[in-house]
Amino acid sequence: MDEFKCSVVDLCRDYRTGKARVTIETDSNILAQVEEIQDKDLSCKLSMYHQKRSLNANSYMWVLIGKLEKELSKNDEKVTKDLIYQSYIKNYGRSVEYQIPDEAIKAMTAVWNAYGLGWFAEVVDDGNQPDTKIVRYYYGSSCYSRNRMSRLIKAVVADCDALGIQTMTPRELQTLIDRWGDNGKINNSEQ
Repeated sequence: MDEFKCSVVDLCRDYRTGKARVTIETDSNILAQVEEIQDKDLSCKLSMYHQKRSLNANSYMWVLIGKLEKELSKNDEKVTKDLIYQSYIKNYGRSVEYQIPDEAIKAMTAVWNAYGLGWFAEVVDDGNQPDTKIVRYYYGSSCYSRNRMSRLIKAVVADCDALGIQTMTPRELQTLIDRWGDNGKINNSEQ
């Protein structure tokens, strides 16, 4: 059964068995699926609901990055959407640094890069132990909180505005960002 949004509307204890009873309510049309598993042992996890991030905000960011690429590549053919995106990740995103043995850097970076385009790494210094380097690993925007994504998109919009590229009005942009939502995987210390 797929995950769905619900709320607990009643709690009680069965006085005969001593077991807790929890009643949930949802707008989702799940009755047919629940009937199939009724009276069976289930695994259940209740957690706070977090609105899934809006792909519209992410899509809009990529539309703007595409417009930036078109404008910036007039003067530099090496400019690509990927490089523009990664520069925003470096400047407005989150990163973590590790001291890693030289022989492990390639393998660890390959694993990190597998998460997506925004997940990349760079060697930033020699380590304080022989045959080690300090490597900075950047997190892609797929794990960004609403606040961090807002900063990222607003930076892209500001650059577009500076180049005369048409963007959404501030109100339209805020509506898009407000729908981003926290995806529940964010470390609160980064906000």
